[in-house]
Amino acid sequence: MLDVYVYDSDISRHVSVQKYCFTYFIQNNIQSEIRCITDNVKEAGEVFSKAESQSIFIISCDEHTDFLINSLRKGNRENYLIIVANDFNDILQYMKPGHNPSGFILRPMTQNDINKLIGDIISDYISKKKEHGFGCFTFKSKSTEYSIPFESILSFESGNKKIIVKTSENEYSFYGTLDEIQNNLPDGFIRIHKSFIINIAWIKQIDYSDSKIILNNGNIVYFSRTYRNIIKELFNIGTETVS
Repeated sequence: MLDVYVYDSDISRHVSVQKYCFTYFIQNNIQSEIRCITDNVKEAGEVFSKAESQSIFIISCDEHTDFLINSLRKGNRENYLIIVANDFNDILQYMKPGHNPSGFILRPMTQNDINKLIGDIISDYISKKKEHGFGCFTFKSKSTEYSIPFESILSFESGNKKIIVKTSENEYSFYGTLDEIQNNLPDGFIRIHKSFIINIAWIKQIDYSDSKIILNNGNIVYFSRTYRNIIKELFNIGTETVS
């Protein structure tokens, strides 16, 4: 389920946000966590940009709003955003086109404000997950559920009965098989080895002489002879190297 991240320049106000969120989760029997509460902008930006599992972000509207929203979108473009402001003047001053918040709360915040917005967000999350799977790969690791956008995934690698899913920022491991994963992936992923599946969109260069593929982030993966012709057919090329 969706976890919550909070930024406010006044750390004392986090106590209320935390209490309201916990109350909502407990009353509705939802297993979610408050993963980050901070008044430090730099710390918030670093944490937000690495939060790839789709989450809810509650952010105080101030001069750092644009930076923080860019950070959380970097972590996962599908993240939900709640903006908390003193009045509409703050919203007009600091909000920019493209921020696309899921809702606003004007201070003083109440339990009903949180109940309404988080309730609507979770309903939307569940509905989209059932209908579209969010365009995300969903899995569990150490009792935590992750939903990572397919476009952010570089590769899947198998080893020691575990799957390692790599993104440009992080990697995660969980129990499974590549065959199971391959059967549930959208177009755009290709098996290049019995132990590797990669995202075609991340390919920078294919070197057939060394049987290797260089990804946009610099990672190198090797394909087996079994999949050589499949790769060449996919790209409809006959040259030894493509960029």
